[in-house]
Amino acid sequence: FEFNFSAVYKAEKSELSEAKSFLKEIGIPCCSANCMIPGEIKVVGPEVDYSKIDEYLDKASEKLSFLGADTVVFGSGAARRCPDDWSYETATEQLVKLCREHIAPYMRKYNLTCAIEPLRSGECNVITTAASGFEICQLADVPEVKLLIDLYHFDSENEERKSILNYSGHIQHIHIASAKNNRYYPTATDGVDYKEFFDLLRQSDYKSMRVSLEGRYDDFARFLANNGFAVYQHKSVGAYLHRYVAKLYHNVALSVGRRGNLAFLIQVYNDNSVAHAKLARELVIAYFRFENGIRPVYKTIDTCAGEFKSYVPYLYSTYEDENES
Repeated sequence: FEFNFSAVYKAEKSELSEAKSFLKEIGIPCCSANCMIPGEIKVVGPEVDYSKIDEYLDKASEKLSFLGADTVVFGSGAARRCPDDWSYETATEQLVKLCREHIAPYMRKYNLTCAIEPLRSGECNVITTAASGFEICQLADVPEVKLLIDLYHFDSENEERKSILNYSGHIQHIHIASAKNNRYYPTATDGVDYKEFFDLLRQSDYKSMRVSLEGRYDDFARFLANNGFAVYQHKSVGAYLHRYVAKLYHNVALSVGRRGNLAFLIQVYNDNSVAHAKLARELVIAYFRFENGIRPVYKTIDTCAGEFKSYVPYLYSTYEDENES
């Protein structure tokens, strides 16, 4: 699961305890949180209040650590936006000071790592490229502050893919969505070379190979309804989670839903029984097969090479073009 850090800050201890029990029950860990600093707490410009920042980071980090996460994503475009009358050099100095003297101590205290997320220039005016995010990491020079690469922002700014290798050993987390398909989830036909991206991540020694899908999926609920699945809303958890994430294989995390202010988790209904929520990963695989036109067909089994008559048509399913049923 990838939580909303600023929303976790607002959660009551009872809610967090219930969320932790719920995550343990369904077998899906909390790995990270995004939205590190809310927009009303400024970290660049003349209105920076470091005592307020410290109080917020201490409390929020303690709560997130309780849930078992290890990474906090520092995107927070509204909080770090540089005012028009403020110099970029001064903004850089403030961000370095923030990372080194305020973020790093609380990451260290609660065994967390901050991942700086570059945001495309349409969303923020500082740290808009991986190169500028890496510069902040180097200037801060603390092990608790590393880099996040979001493929959507990365491609939107037309950064060279091979530049990922420049950040070898410094990448903490990955977000992914298509910059060629209006920020939707990746598909085989959206024109993005995902294989190249993941090959470069492997070469760059990205150790966890953990990826969060941060993209649009407007038709996901319709797919569920059309295929006999149901959506289960967990009110006390969903009230403050930014998204639920289902594990797809052992090293990839995938967001599976959000509607309004309520996150929602997919559970599979089979006749009168509710399957374990960890089966969501199989559901996600089925969804991507469906979206990419991969449909099951049915083939006739050859009964002993025709040596015996068969009065029942035995069929098996597979993924091909020809259907014999």
